[in-house]
Amino acid sequence: MLKVKVLQGFWRESARPARIFFMSAYVVGPLMLFLLHIRYWTLGLLLVTIAAMSIIERFGYTPPVAILAIRAWFAGKLVKRRKSFFNKRLDN
Repeated sequence: MLKVKVLQGFWRESARPARIFFMSAYVVGPLMLFLLHIRYWTLGLLLVTIAAMSIIERFGYTPPVAILAIRAWFAGKLVKRRKSFFNKRLDN
């Protein structure tokens, strides 16, 4: 009779962020650009991207969360009321 092997902790690693060696996986775009088009400016772009991702991760953010935090910082704390499209009365 065949036994079914149950994997323990199968989903344990699924919430970890994707990484390539020591870098975030968000560096893949500039890395591929550099590997396919080797120029000084693409090397500079790659190094700036790696430095930016390192700084972002140092503060404990992921790149999408960092973008939302920067957007919220620029927007400020004042929230203005928007005019609603659904403010018409239905009993007319």
